[in-house]
Amino acid sequence: MTGFSGSKQFTPTTCAAEPEHRAEAVVEYISRQPLGQGVTLAKLSNGMTVMVQENHSSPLATARCYVVNTGSSYEHEYLGAGISHLVEHLVSGGTTTKRSEDDVQELVDSLGGKTNAYTSNNITAYYIDAPSSRIDLAIELIADSMQHCIIPEEEYLRELGVVQRELEMGLSQRERVGYQAMKQLIFTEHPMRHPTVGYLQVLQNTTLDDVRNFYKTRYVPQNMIFVVGGDVQTEEVLEQVKGQFQGFLRTHELTIPRSQEPAQASPRETTVEMEGETVELSVAWPTVM
Repeated sequence: MTGFSGSKQFTPTTCAAEPEHRAEAVVEYISRQPLGQGVTLAKLSNGMTVMVQENHSSPLATARCYVVNTGSSYEHEYLGAGISHLVEHLVSGGTTTKRSEDDVQELVDSLGGKTNAYTSNNITAYYIDAPSSRIDLAIELIADSMQHCIIPEEEYLRELGVVQRELEMGLSQRERVGYQAMKQLIFTEHPMRHPTVGYLQVLQNTTLDDVRNFYKTRYVPQNMIFVVGGDVQTEEVLEQVKGQFQGFLRTHELTIPRSQEPAQASPRETTVEMEGETVELSVAWPTVM
């Protein structure tokens, strides 16, 4: 993407070490496969999966990146910290080596679309919905945040406070408390039992170095699925995505061990008492994970 007129010059003053896998190297497509209904599945030589779907019903498009081996059940040594969720707060719209938070926000606003991010038990996802004529900028912004986030200390401290308040508020919300009680009833060993936002004490023990290390080791190309859909041309989008991830190299394969859940031998139940005038009942049963 070129020609960001109006974007201010930015020199980062606080920087995490540049990850070793971000180096000069040529990235090419090693496979492309049409799946029907306008969908093309492609694979880059660095391990990244790319999917494009054409839909010309309206002049809109979306760019999304799904990061696997993240989410509350894949946090391993940080289990219970909600570090995936905290990193999401910092990566989404955060300062990169190319531009400041203000610059990112200015460019996102110029799209006239919608941007957000979320964390689940199994993934972290980022997206920008925009007019299809500006999808190249949306692709560039997401690619930048996936590769070049600095995570300055001031942004870390601010978002840590935001997440802590979110966690504390959740402790008084009936829906969240009930959902978490259900998860812990269903899962006795599997890390799916832990909340996406983490536990307050474990979160408070998470350091800036922990956050930067998580970003460095998990935000790698083989963990990413980049998706573009809408009023786009497949070949143009594939070239744009490839161009934005040049020099983004595959790292060693990371296997995240997760405890296996033992078979449930009998029904389980629990009761949670909170202030209020209503009674709520939830029922769950095993299905495909």
